[in-house]
Amino acid sequence: MDLNGTLRTAAILDYEANASHLIRVRVLDEMEAYAEGTFTVYVSDVKETSLFDFNASDLRVYENAPVGSYVGQFSAYGGEPHASVRYELNPDQAGAYLKFEIDTNGSLRTLVDLDYEEARQWTLEVTAVNDFNESASRSFVVEVLNLFEPPVNYAPSDLSAPGGLEVKQKDPIGTVIGTFEVFDLNDSGFHAFELIGGEGSVDNALFTLDLNGTLRNASVMNYYQNRSFSIRVRVTDSWYFSYEEAFVVTYVAVEGASVDLLSDGAEIGAGWRKADWFGTYFGSFYPWVFHENLGWLYVYQRSGVDTWLYHERLGWVWTNKYVFPHMYVFKRSHWIFLDRTSWPAKLFDYSYAQWFELGRKYRILVSMSPTVGGSVFGSGDYYRWDPVRIEAIPKTGYLFDGWAGDLTGSNPVMEFEAVGDVNLTGSFMPDFSSAVPTAQAIDALRELLESLDHLTPAERQSAMAEILIEGKSSKAGIDLRGGDR
Repeated sequence: MDLNGTLRTAAILDYEANASHLIRVRVLDEMEAYAEGTFTVYVSDVKETSLFDFNASDLRVYENAPVGSYVGQFSAYGGEPHASVRYELNPDQAGAYLKFEIDTNGSLRTLVDLDYEEARQWTLEVTAVNDFNESASRSFVVEVLNLFEPPVNYAPSDLSAPGGLEVKQKDPIGTVIGTFEVFDLNDSGFHAFELIGGEGSVDNALFTLDLNGTLRNASVMNYYQNRSFSIRVRVTDSWYFSYEEAFVVTYVAVEGASVDLLSDGAEIGAGWRKADWFGTYFGSFYPWVFHENLGWLYVYQRSGVDTWLYHERLGWVWTNKYVFPHMYVFKRSHWIFLDRTSWPAKLFDYSYAQWFELGRKYRILVSMSPTVGGSVFGSGDYYRWDPVRIEAIPKTGYLFDGWAGDLTGSNPVMEFEAVGDVNLTGSFMPDFSSAVPTAQAIDALRELLESLDHLTPAERQSAMAEILIEGKSSKAGIDLRGGDR
């Protein structure tokens, strides 16, 4: 504040930070007598906008490009929102402003043919102005790109598969069948391979071909006799010149894979065998075999029409070459279905209409809420179809109030099969029936209320009174009015 009483700001004030400030002022006369007063300074809110400015994308153009060729884009930011912006080229000594123009959309375009040999770049002085007369000026460099005559390109002239093209019976999907190579005088260029329609393409759908020329099978083939497939391949270079040709893929049937008895399965190496109807299995310890999906099995087989398999988790199952991968579970008297593409084994349980993973344990979790009033039992890990028994035992002065969670019920004992993870919560309430002394029931109620951590001591006392008078307390979430309580 000046001596003459003029108040000025000593810092930049921000309405959003503090809309008012208190000051205290003292005035003195020549005799040093004074008076003081407190005043409020109010900060007025003003609309704040970012500074107006603009920029440009990369500004490049090939030499000898046609007049009107696109060079790049200017764009503004900041300042008044939704304002229209116009761009102007300012005169310069080199005359760059005469060689370009900026249209109403902010696009920079050529007005003349540019010559790389004359100038590799041009510097433009540009001003941007919006409807509110906010403006900014900046310098930009336009790069002129040298234009070379394209090199001579030769189209691909031949295709080959040096390692041959061969697929075997029951090869998994995605098995490499062969690799193509191209003959092209521009052998250092890029080449893309693909399967195409046309003469000799009848079996294209059975295969996939990577861009790099690797051929794979798209399905598992299961023919009992040797045969061949026909595909058509095209290779295209980076100039979109192409060459195409039909090829034959040889199919090799696995000898003996059509057997009925697993003991006669076709040897495929290192103790592994294959039977068309059953799949691949390790058979060196027959009648114990290790199946590609099911793992270890004990096999009892009188014919391919009557096959019994024993599995640690499934027990005895029945199947044959006509119904597998369907299997009949003897101990449960119902069917299951095996997904032959998965490991660990994944099966469909028709009795529950559910897929499940063989060997997976389910978690049965039993808890109490509130945490007083009795005990609950039955938590643990169970395999599918294992019997589960959960039980709630109230202590003296309490009775069981029911189960909540994934299953519900009022019976303190609940029995079911394990077919998924289950979370259950049991609850107990004070027993105010005639069979329990009143003092004992009140002690149980007091213990129950003490276990409710969300209540204050005063709220517990209030809840106790409400329950004893009305039989319920909304705050405590307790209602004793049901049944014979």
